[in-house]
Amino acid sequence: MFPYFLIYFFLLIFCSLGSVTKNRFFLICVFILFSIFSGFRYYVGVDYVNYVKIYNLEEGYGSRELGFNLILDFLRYIGASYQFMFFIMAVVMQILVYNIIKRYNYSVWISVFIYYCISPFYIATFNGMRQYLAIAVFIVALKYIEQKKIFKYIVSLLLGGFFFHESILVFIPLYYILNKTISIKGKLLAFLLTIAGSLAIDKLISYTPYIVYFTRDRETHISSFTYIFAGISILFIIFWNKLNSFKSKLIMENMNLFCFLSLLVVLLQSNGVLIQMTLRMNSYFFFVYIILVPAVISSIKNVHMRIGMYFSLHLVLLLYLVRTICFNGHLYDLVPYSMNFNLFK
Repeated sequence: MFPYFLIYFFLLIFCSLGSVTKNRFFLICVFILFSIFSGFRYYVGVDYVNYVKIYNLEEGYGSRELGFNLILDFLRYIGASYQFMFFIMAVVMQILVYNIIKRYNYSVWISVFIYYCISPFYIATFNGMRQYLAIAVFIVALKYIEQKKIFKYIVSLLLGGFFFHESILVFIPLYYILNKTISIKGKLLAFLLTIAGSLAIDKLISYTPYIVYFTRDRETHISSFTYIFAGISILFIIFWNKLNSFKSKLIMENMNLFCFLSLLVVLLQSNGVLIQMTLRMNSYFFFVYIILVPAVISSIKNVHMRIGMYFSLHLVLLLYLVRTICFNGHLYDLVPYSMNFNLFK
């Protein structure tokens, strides 16, 4: 457990130095630290052993993404160990997230702490490496929606699906939605259609490749934080018009709406596989909270209220990290933490 809190301690140091000096060097140091901590982890994370088996070409294990398989073929060709795979993916992930936070630049250090402390973000990459790479590609590609560059948007998502996770391809049509103003009637209609769709989703899934997961017997507990996050997204929807303007506000508003709708599907489901699958799709929308929450807090004009929100958020983030590592660490194979520096066989 200690290594996770040691990383938190280093974050505090880099945050203090970065805030005082305004030097981006300390932000870069943080993401180098994240890359090392994730890239050299050894049998940490539920999916670690599965990726080892994929890399070792064990029967029954493989990736549907051709690009990812080509990367692994190249690593095997140069004599790299499976640890090199984890390291490369960790570095690419942190580069993508660094660029996301740097681009929106609302309050970079708040974004960093949210990214590290809330388990569906940084720590989740230990358990869903390829999908979170695809999620990061999707968030990076949002700028092309705002810039009305459909070709770059589609190519980005196609590359994300080719190299990392094909689920990203589902979000190509969002190019025509995320930068549009959705009326109250439209939001209400989306709410009603989501409820209706939740009742028919079992049948719809049977016509997709995900049916193989649907037939598995898997019980999934809905965390109390799922309800909390759904509540937060509702509050954002209700009070959105009262917020001051900030960069990409319209896209952030619609991402929050889709985040709420997908969480609503989760809360209306009883099938464990569907819950897990919907939560995975929700991750594409929820990831934007890394930049959305700092944007909302930064838009508060009252200085004392804004400072109070920052301190309260830090406390909540620390408690969330404690809960994840101390109480759920063994459940998600996060502890004990160990490292492997053997990048070549």
